[in-house]
Amino acid sequence: MTPKRRRKPLSTEEMADFIAGRLTQAISQLKADSLLGPWRGPPAGRPHPTPPRGRLFVPCHADDFLEMCLVLKGECLLRCGQHYYAARAGTLGMYAPGTAHGSHFRRERTSYEVVVWMTKPEGLVMAYHGYTFREGRVYFGRIQLQPPGQEARSAGRHLLQLVSHTQRPSVVSLKEPLLTLSLCLLRKALAEPDKDGSAARCAAVKEARAYVEQRLDRAVSVPEVAHYVMLSPNYLSSAFREETGLSLGHYIKSRRVDAAKELLATTTRSVKDIAYALGFNDPYTFSRTFKTVAGLSPSEFRKTLS
Repeated sequence: MTPKRRRKPLSTEEMADFIAGRLTQAISQLKADSLLGPWRGPPAGRPHPTPPRGRLFVPCHADDFLEMCLVLKGECLLRCGQHYYAARAGTLGMYAPGTAHGSHFRRERTSYEVVVWMTKPEGLVMAYHGYTFREGRVYFGRIQLQPPGQEARSAGRHLLQLVSHTQRPSVVSLKEPLLTLSLCLLRKALAEPDKDGSAARCAAVKEARAYVEQRLDRAVSVPEVAHYVMLSPNYLSSAFREETGLSLGHYIKSRRVDAAKELLATTTRSVKDIAYALGFNDPYTFSRTFKTVAGLSPSEFRKTLS
């Protein structure tokens, strides 16, 4: 089998052209029957009665912030709440905090492209990605505005209010804040050119490390971190290794082991208690992971401290 080719992501200059041209046009052409969200009344798209087979390319999840997904090309399945819907180019999915959502190809040989906005408290992230039969999930580009600034915050709050209402909002009321968010990102791309993508790669790796650091008390997977920073798992893993010299999987394990060392050194808690406190399934798995990373068991490590 021919190995999948890693695409080179768009530079910030190319992302600026994309935002100013294709994305702005897609937002301006949104229609009332193209909205998918939690509102009363029939949603956009045709309901898909059964969950898609196989692995989701954007796993089903629920965030604590507003996320939006605009289908730019082709067709795919978008999940909103408990159901999947067939979505074509022009469909905008809006997901309030706590709403389960995800995406998947509708037909294995049918490609699609989407833009995703994530209005996180610490910053605004926009990612452009998709799927092809030959390559699987494809990462085209990503741009981040951190901190988001007053204009972007205001637009994000307005969109959150619209998605929180029980009645479906008018398309006009959505276009202005969506265009505002895109304009803020366009300014960022024009003000800080990044031709080789190194600044964007560094920012994504920094964000990934912060995500892991905040969740040392449970198992975190590479796909989960990749989704949070809006990159494909393969691209993030490669970028992480380039920036740190470590694989992301090893970094996650080593940081959990570091947290375990701290507890072993500063408390009298048992190995079993520490294992469960850090989200391991059982003490055996914890001890095996600890020894793989540290070279000795948790009990042996504690003895070296006395």
